[in-house]
Amino acid sequence: MDNVALVYVNSSTVKRELFDVLVAKGYKILEASDENELKTKYFASQDEITLYIQEFQETDKEGSFELLKIIDRQVLNTVLLIHDLDIKVIEEASVLNVKDVVKIPFTFNTLSRRLEPFTNSENAINTSDKELDLAFDFSVLEDEISRAKRGNYPVMTVIITYDQRADMQQSIFDSIKQQLRTTDTIESFDSENILLHCPFTPKVSFAIVENKIKKAFDTININSNKDIYVSAVTFPDDADDFETIKNKIKDQLFENRLFYKMDNPKNTIDLQAIRSRLRRNF
Repeated sequence: MDNVALVYVNSSTVKRELFDVLVAKGYKILEASDENELKTKYFASQDEITLYIQEFQETDKEGSFELLKIIDRQVLNTVLLIHDLDIKVIEEASVLNVKDVVKIPFTFNTLSRRLEPFTNSENAINTSDKELDLAFDFSVLEDEISRAKRGNYPVMTVIITYDQRADMQQSIFDSIKQQLRTTDTIESFDSENILLHCPFTPKVSFAIVENKIKKAFDTININSNKDIYVSAVTFPDDADDFETIKNKIKDQLFENRLFYKMDNPKNTIDLQAIRSRLRRNF
């Protein structure tokens, strides 16, 4: 069974930390940005949702509690994120059958442990304190940056995260090679991520490179608008030393997995599912 989390969080910092944890634990994420979207996504997908997480707004306590009441908390595990340790809020949350209340700010490990009782561990990504088990040694990148410094030219490192297709790895590799220039290098390749370096390529050229990558996947009948996620880190635009570039790439690999694991764009609504739900309820 998949882990599916419905999330109603307004603070961008809280959202980023929360999503990192949810992705690492193997959750698909449904995000709601307002009350109407919360109702729509909840009633359209409540059979699949396994966890509801809401950020409590201390400036609108009554409104926050009303949002909680939309959710069937007897059936769905519900976690409340609060900024202030207010005993009255905690007591009311308990009365409403909220399963846990977590203080903001929280660490990655702390929230991960608190969500463990609600998580199907079979779907979790193998990660420890946000450190990914990466096969990349970045040796080619170090050489590329050394040459770029001597020659005073930019190097773009492209990170591609894609649907796991171990049986198609060779086809994917060959198709990408056909789109690359002779100066471009694939440093690492596995069933989830591809790392390639494009010398003489400034940051402003990312769209051109991205289109080439998408064409490579489309050529072998992999939907580039659905099944892959492409990003890049560029020397010297994003940083001018190897260690910083390497760390930015590691961060971007994690971000790629984060965005790739998110379910659908938050404004995408399955109208047929909603109609079916309305017929069933009314």
